[in-house]
Amino acid sequence: IDCMVVGPGVKTGLNIRIDDPATLGADMCCVGVAAKIHYDLPCIIVDLGTASKVFAVNEKGEFLGGIISVGVEMAFRALSSGTASLPLISGGNVPHAIGTNTVDSMRSGVIIGMASMIDGFVERFTKEMGSVKSVVATGGYSPLVLPYCKSSIVYDADLLLKGMLAIYKKNK
Repeated sequence: IDCMVVGPGVKTGLNIRIDDPATLGADMCCVGVAAKIHYDLPCIIVDLGTASKVFAVNEKGEFLGGIISVGVEMAFRALSSGTASLPLISGGNVPHAIGTNTVDSMRSGVIIGMASMIDGFVERFTKEMGSVKSVVATGGYSPLVLPYCKSSIVYDADLLLKGMLAIYKKNK
């Protein structure tokens, strides 16, 4: 099996319109390619993994840029390591936005906070882009966060792999 590294010089079919295209992460490139192929454009892509990312592909299939923020696990670790008495917890059910104990309050803050951030960026990106036909999410924390989003977001667990396959086929 031949190995291929997604980076400068690899054909992707995605016009990258950021200040320095060589700095775009391979993961963001792959999901951008997959979104361009599999979803209606213009499109907003949400990737909830180690970091939380929201970025945009316009109606021409051009990667416009986006945001990178703290991820869910990173937020939980920061709360625990940066304070004297907050425990290290993981995601879970958030029964109410108003937490009535420490763990529920932390989960509400991180998970509903992340959902609110996503909703806010979907709204702001849509305003800047003029219109959006699809919003798609991927990444391991999407199933945890998306139920708390108000925006209509399609979950595609395989978006990264779809993009990798498309790039591989384009270059073989």
